[in-house]
Amino acid sequence: MDYRLAKLVLFIRKKYNSDTDPFAQHLDILQAHLEDLWGYFKDYAEPNFAGDFTNGYEASLCQRYWEMYLTAKYLKLGFKIKKYPDGGPDIGLETNQGIIWIEAVTPSLGKDNELLEFYKSSSEPKLYKVPHEKLTLRVTNAVTNKIKQRNNFIKNRPETANDPYIIAINSTLLGHYGYHDISQYPRVFAAAHGAGAIAIPINPKTMEYGEPHISYRETIAKENGELVDAALFDKDELKTISGFITTDIHLLHSTNSSFMRRFSNGEVFIPNPNAYHPIIDPALIADEILDIN
Repeated sequence: MDYRLAKLVLFIRKKYNSDTDPFAQHLDILQAHLEDLWGYFKDYAEPNFAGDFTNGYEASLCQRYWEMYLTAKYLKLGFKIKKYPDGGPDIGLETNQGIIWIEAVTPSLGKDNELLEFYKSSSEPKLYKVPHEKLTLRVTNAVTNKIKQRNNFIKNRPETANDPYIIAINSTLLGHYGYHDISQYPRVFAAAHGAGAIAIPINPKTMEYGEPHISYRETIAKENGELVDAALFDKDELKTISGFITTDIHLLHSTNSSFMRRFSNGEVFIPNPNAYHPIIDPALIADEILDIN
């Protein structure tokens, strides 16, 4: 066994091997899943991949797993993958359209006390106010950072400036409420198009209800009052982004346990209608297409 793979397997077997862990019974499945992915991914793994995967931080594990999962998925689909040895996006898919660059990111809760407190378990029943706007801000922050990386990549590799570019956002670290927004759409879709809460108009004279619709949310206010764009695809600087991929997949979904099946969503591609370089055939890269139209 490849020593890097052995390190991953040993870490996972220790992490989930306890009498109280519900996934202890699935260790063989987890190992088989890692071995399968690694068989495809090993030639594309960065030198520090195994160290990051096994450093004990859930954020590192989820980020690295997402990179490995995506790479293996596209290799299984028959794509050839290009990757620069000196940095750049995680995946470069060789397609009839040319290279499609994909940058994987897994936003976390960060150090936001309200978010961390919200997800603390409690044995007492209580009413919750889901902090949807703060969760969405975690997504927009991740996108902002990836845009900066994209711009730096173009400076170093100007020949890639006209290549399609996708940000693949995995919301698994945002918890049970991280994937779907108050709009009932995936949170990444809502952040892309400014989808807000469901609104029902009421005629003040007749008190008759109108047709429900999704309200438009252009900005979100941070705690300090600063307004952050919440309709990302309306921004000029996002025109270099061909679209987003969103999911909430986690390593543990490979166990196919009834618990994990309740909370898993496949990869959804959200095309940017204002993109300079749109994806010609998005069905090749995602399980589902979610368009604004």
